[in-house]
Amino acid sequence: MIEDIRRLLETRPFKPFSIELSSGQIYNVPTAGHAAINPLGDRVIVWFDDGPGVTLIGPHMVGVHEKEPRLG
Repeated sequence: MIEDIRRLLETRPFKPFSIELSSGQIYNVPTAGHAAINPLGDRVIVWFDDGPGVTLIGPHMVGVHEKEPRLG
């Protein structure tokens, strides 16, 4: 899952995506600047527009979903 997120963060042009947790919670990543992978490669940090963020632990991430482009 982490490698999928790394690939999406490095894709140019960037395409928004979301990360789904085993709890059903979904975190949106609207830009590459809204997320990062820690140096050990076992956690993802997602920042929110209003300031704080959340740290996601590898085993709890169950899905990565690319957003469909909006038309017109």
